[in-house]
Amino acid sequence: MKYNIYFNNASINNVLIWAISLLVYPVSKLFVFFKISPNSLTFFSIIFTVIAFYLLINEQYYLFLFFWFLNIVFDFCDGQVARLSKKVNKSAFRFDHLSDIIKISLILLGLAIYYKNNNLWVIIFITNFTFLFYIILNHSVQKTVNFKKRNNHFFFNYFKSENILIAIIKILIPIMTKFNGHSLLLFFFLPINIKICLIILIYFNILFILGIFKTINQLIKTAK
Repeated sequence: MKYNIYFNNASINNVLIWAISLLVYPVSKLFVFFKISPNSLTFFSIIFTVIAFYLLINEQYYLFLFFWFLNIVFDFCDGQVARLSKKVNKSAFRFDHLSDIIKISLILLGLAIYYKNNNLWVIIFITNFTFLFYIILNHSVQKTVNFKKRNNHFFFNYFKSENILIAIIKILIPIMTKFNGHSLLLFFFLPINIKICLIILIYFNILFILGIFKTINQLIKTAK
């Protein structure tokens, strides 16, 4: 099976991002056919998130799932549509990145209102802070560091060169150790109960903090 050049770069070694990209690809081609711009899709994904936020704080869980699902679909489609229509934004300002900050911060706020728990408010504040710090640092690195092209192996190739167990471990590592588009799937489980919510938020914080230290280390190396 070959890697599709119109998929997100992260799908090279992340099976979940690849699978979601594959599923929404026909939808992206439909959007291109009707000449719907990537920024329009990003805008609609924000609207769906606002609706999901409203449904969450009003404890309408299943409707929340539906609109959050639509947000994920449009979130993946905007990048594919940009690549398919050759409208990739190479400027410093990225509307899709700003939308990610707005959407995740909004749902985190919605969770705090939904559970009405003082301890959870603290965890959510910390989570949002580490998330914003992580995003800002990554944006700084993208502007200041000239990355060399990595020889990332398409994850299907692991099964050609490794035994099954090692291949599975290599596939799971990028899924478990980095916050990316696939992580949005975990938001489906956040409103189930407060214990699950806390576990997922702590997990997110670990990923953000590890990402922050990794990014700071990259900036230090660049400064030298």
